[in-house]
Amino acid sequence: MLFNSCMSTGYREYFPIYPNGRSFVKCPDSLTEQHQANIEKVFLYYNVSFKKDQNRIFYKGPIEEELLWNYTLKANDTTWLNTHF
Repeated sequence: MLFNSCMSTGYREYFPIYPNGRSFVKCPDSLTEQHQANIEKVFLYYNVSFKKDQNRIFYKGPIEEELLWNYTLKANDTTWLNTHF
């Protein structure tokens, strides 16, 4: 029941997001095991509070879409990950 407690404490479910014209779209299909491991590193680096529930990640929010996109990009960037961990 972590999901219910996360929602009541201000946590939001993380999904990778990407630009689509002038807005952003969530891409849940790109949340692979590797991306999950990488986004945890990004969140740790930037001191973003997060919790895991099975194959789901929740972050303490809100976080603006542009910043979430930045985190998504970093989680997909092996060079950034290798130079920061």
